[in-house]
Amino acid sequence: MARRLHLIAPHSMEISKKKFIYRVSRIALGVMFLILGIAGFIFPILQGWLFVAIGAILLSRDIPLFRRLIKWIDHRFPRIWRAADRNIKKIIQYVKPLSRR
Repeated sequence: MARRLHLIAPHSMEISKKKFIYRVSRIALGVMFLILGIAGFIFPILQGWLFVAIGAILLSRDIPLFRRLIKWIDHRFPRIWRAADRNIKKIIQYVKPLSRR
């Protein structure tokens, strides 16, 4: 079955591999930022809430708990979320050309 699928659409398999690698790396980064955030709550040197927020944003696409948390923040604090959303879009516009190299 896999051989037949590979003969039919090799390009789509490459795309799905790229998406899988992108998703796994996004989840790994999100977990790493959450761990840094928890360490930041313990050690006063790190800004814990900032790392937790970044981790939650990264994980919100894949984990429903964080998706609900982001929606709650959007509903509860709309001005803060609009400002954060603008900054996230700017960062994405900056990072996308770097990832194509």
